[in-house]
Amino acid sequence: MLMCLFRPSIRENIHYWKLNNLIHKYKMDIYANLTIFFATSSIFISLVVIAVHISIPKLLQHPGEFILIQCFSQFFLDVHWLEVIDSFWK
Repeated sequence: MLMCLFRPSIRENIHYWKLNNLIHKYKMDIYANLTIFFATSSIFISLVVIAVHISIPKLLQHPGEFILIQCFSQFFLDVHWLEVIDSFWK
């Protein structure tokens, strides 16, 4: 009787097995989708920061120019990731 209380049911084991197989089957798709989501978000944010720096000339003073350069670099890096993401998962 005591063992019945602590032993998981067969239904829970089957559910865990199915979930585990789904995670392993679609793991690459999950990572690819997350990469695409975050790269696209980063591109959008970089473009906003670049536009703000261009529209407000005071932001182009000493530390702002380094931020602008870093945003350009991040933009091109994210575009590159989006171009080559398909080759990683094949």
